[in-house]
Amino acid sequence: MDISLQTQVSDIRVIDEERNYWFIRTYGGKIYNYFRENNFIGLGFNNVPYNYIKEAKPINEIVNGDEVSYVDFAAFNRLQKFINDNTAYIKGEATKWANQLIDFEHEIKIGDLVIIPNENSQDLSIGIVESETYVVDVQSTFKFNDKFEPYPEKRRKIKWLKEIPKGEFRGGLNSMFFSRTAVKNVTDFSDVIEGNLSSLYIKDEHIYLSIKIDQDEEINAFDLQRFLESLTYLYKEFCSVHGIEDNEELFIKIKVQSKGSALLKGLGYAALFSVAMIIVMSNNSNIELDLKNMKVKGGSEGFLKSLTDFRDANEIRDERKAEKALERQKELLKFKDSIEKLHAKPVSDSVTREQDTIDTRKK
Repeated sequence: MDISLQTQVSDIRVIDEERNYWFIRTYGGKIYNYFRENNFIGLGFNNVPYNYIKEAKPINEIVNGDEVSYVDFAAFNRLQKFINDNTAYIKGEATKWANQLIDFEHEIKIGDLVIIPNENSQDLSIGIVESETYVVDVQSTFKFNDKFEPYPEKRRKIKWLKEIPKGEFRGGLNSMFFSRTAVKNVTDFSDVIEGNLSSLYIKDEHIYLSIKIDQDEEINAFDLQRFLESLTYLYKEFCSVHGIEDNEELFIKIKVQSKGSALLKGLGYAALFSVAMIIVMSNNSNIELDLKNMKVKGGSEGFLKSLTDFRDANEIRDERKAEKALERQKELLKFKDSIEKLHAKPVSDSVTREQDTIDTRKK
């Protein structure tokens, strides 16, 4: 099994815990490629005065020590009335679109991630927001529902990070596609989204490792049990050998379905052992992991050598150490077998920390 992961802490994406995630529709996919090629997103409604949207911003106040947010109703009603009077949308729909325009302008922040679908949602593109809203003069049009529509004039600059086939975008996102709104906050799916961008990332002082389970048949419960048993055993052994407090701060989320995923969550840099262990699976002795104040070399020395070099146990004269080495090797074999049977693998084409950055100078 050939596995490639980020191997230096400096390469790992660090996610702002305040980041939000947004699903933005693309006129049934008609302008999906236009958004990608020109690095922006937009909503349409070019006839709506931009100042109506800007002025309909939420008002935040401190009440009894708590921050309270509420709508400027006068500004909102003006925006809603304009849409009602100047489009074919009736009042309820006009209210919905007013809220979505407000979300696009005031709720989406620089550094947030957006997801857009192409026609029939066969492919999804994920990008990072690089700008506040800006307005351009639009002359060109595209055909949608037997009418010619102008391309959106109110835009946000986007740096596209990755395009993913919907079939690979696993993790229970059906409700995201069922929604018919043009702008939808999908922050509840943040783990799934980030886990599809890279195998490894840090968020809120925890390290996350995403593993794809790539099979069409149902997941065997006993293979999954052996995977978890060996994972926790080897994790504890690693902590013991390296003097790391074993506080069992290792969590796992698993979508128990075909073509699912496992998401490991660990407290602090000790959880990078999960990555070291996966790298051992590849038998690549040239990979190094820099775990803050300690370095781990795959298959070359110390703890990992006792896992990968099966002659090592026979060369150990201390009987207890030899037994421990054999025990670890047995668990590694069980783990490797469960990995193979689950068809588990890391995320392909992982996004790096350098890619997941923004340049606010762009317009």
